[in-house]
Amino acid sequence: MSTALGAALLFVVGGPANLIGEEYQLQAAKARRASQLHSWLAARDGAVGGTADVVARSILQESEKHSLDPVLVLAVIQIESRFDRKAVSTRGAQGLMQVRGAVVDELVGEGKIPARRHDLKDPQVNVEIGVSYLAHLVEMFGDLNIALAAYNWGPTRIREKLAANQTIPSQYVSKVLRAQRSLEIELAEIDAGAAVAAG
Repeated sequence: MSTALGAALLFVVGGPANLIGEEYQLQAAKARRASQLHSWLAARDGAVGGTADVVARSILQESEKHSLDPVLVLAVIQIESRFDRKAVSTRGAQGLMQVRGAVVDELVGEGKIPARRHDLKDPQVNVEIGVSYLAHLVEMFGDLNIALAAYNWGPTRIREKLAANQTIPSQYVSKVLRAQRSLEIELAEIDAGAAVAAG
């Protein structure tokens, strides 16, 4: 058998098994993350108004759809609303991710979300729009930190600061990233606790 044919057979025989193994590992990691998020949110179910399942599922689906870390989204929610789905800011931002009507208009205008009535008080809708908006900002600025600053300050103000070579405000970004690190530790502890309980 020629070397080229042997290599091709090895790829054909070995390739799919590796791909199946990789797919299995990916699915297992997603299932573990889903379980962690659900457990973490269920422990705070009162804060999210009995919607832990819905919120966990929305965070996971929307994060995957927009290639964002679900723990980052969880951190944004923690900083924005402390998981109070009824939160309303002085500027009219609503819900878990503190979304304003102007954001909905912008996303509809950009074709990022469908044009329909969006109930920002609905946790699932709020997460869907908030994650879409954050992903839109990451795409717009090409940098997660700048996108987070724009999520807090608004993209127009951040563009003006960039154009004027001014420093981008970092306090909000630091808060979110600190919360993300802290949440990662808490989620890892959920796994550790489950392992102890099972063992």
